[in-house]
Amino acid sequence: YWNVEMVGIDPDCQGKGYGRELMNRFCKVADEVGVECHLEAAGSKNERFYERSGFRVVSQLKINDPTNPAGLPLDVRLMVRPPQNRSLLG
Repeated sequence: YWNVEMVGIDPDCQGKGYGRELMNRFCKVADEVGVECHLEAAGSKNERFYERSGFRVVSQLKINDPTNPAGLPLDVRLMVRPPQNRSLLG
């Protein structure tokens, strides 16, 4: 499997499709070689972003976040995307 370590877009460039294009290209290559992909997504907004690329939540956990002044835990989703049939991809 391949692990997606980090996907980040400069805040001034967000909402312009750069992140979507990056994930589309990554997933296309993963599908061509037939490899499963794993990642960790923090928060529901990020979960929805990756679901649009075919990732699904397989586990969810809360991690103590010592940098959060309110003491709230970080909500992390472990996500997996199996290789997909390229003929079905748009």
